[in-house]
Amino acid sequence: VRQQLWPFRWREWWRIALLGLGAGELSGGGCGTSYPGPGQASSSTGDLSSFSWLDASWLHQHAMLVVSLAAGMFLVFCVAGVLWAYVTSVCRIALIEAILRRDAGSLRAGWRAARVAGRQFFVWQLGLQVAGLAIIAVVVGVPVGVAAAAGWFTDADAHAASVIVTILATVGVLVVSGALWLTVYVLSKDFLAPMLAVAPTGLRPALRRWLAMLAADKWSVALYVVLKVLLSIPAIMIAVALLLIVLVPFFIAAFVAGLLWVAVAGATWNATAMVAAAVAVVVFMAVLMAAVACINVPFVVFFPAYGLYFLAPRYAPLAARLEPEAGRSSVAEEEP
Repeated sequence: VRQQLWPFRWREWWRIALLGLGAGELSGGGCGTSYPGPGQASSSTGDLSSFSWLDASWLHQHAMLVVSLAAGMFLVFCVAGVLWAYVTSVCRIALIEAILRRDAGSLRAGWRAARVAGRQFFVWQLGLQVAGLAIIAVVVGVPVGVAAAAGWFTDADAHAASVIVTILATVGVLVVSGALWLTVYVLSKDFLAPMLAVAPTGLRPALRRWLAMLAADKWSVALYVVLKVLLSIPAIMIAVALLLIVLVPFFIAAFVAGLLWVAVAGATWNATAMVAAAVAVVVFMAVLMAAVACINVPFVVFFPAYGLYFLAPRYAPLAARLEPEAGRSSVAEEEP
């Protein structure tokens, strides 16, 4: 981290911040948005009459429209998810290369150089996401199907104990499955992605090397995961504390602006107020994301570097990139 970020260079800092944001390598931070309720969104008088058309008869008459909108939103969500997975995959490879070079360099050149290995990692991430959705569908769908077939929904009171036990069991299986899925995801982005970045020989050979490494050193890998979880806790706390400190002036300015708006325009909720609120939300989200990205730059460098230094003694091509002298000695030891 010291070699990457010290002495302080603003260009290096914001480039690492963008790469970390694109790779999803953020240790903490969050945001929350509040949506106006029906009474707020209808008019300044709090009347719900403008939503009187939204009833069961309208939904029945426009069932195809509702289904089409729902299907369209689901399709947009899926496409956005696939695009985001591709961006995170390429940015992950570019971030690894930046850490290995100890210089982020040009983002455009880094993106171009990382596209081949990034596409390979994208295929893996896409398969992992599909597997996660399939696990959720099976774990949730099977109990729901059994409950529906047994008539628990029609007479829930008579099967209250069975429903409670099934819900608890389903939640438990979901938690365990989610923890296993998250472990595989972390190990893949920490070890499989560097293998693809350093020696892009293809996804299948990299998967074989990755699985062989995990099987040969499973206890060290388990200790690595535990230590990473323990290190993430203080990192999240520090990042959140710094984020709150940075955003306090912004919150104060927003509060003052709200008071001035109420004093000048009154507490009315009209088209102008809606546009102003939308602009304020966009500005807030932009400031929040920029603050999160910049604050997390040391963690964006530290946690991937932690994985690289763990993997280097177990993967000679990475050791040659990370520590040239150690890499040459490792290669010499492997030669007959």
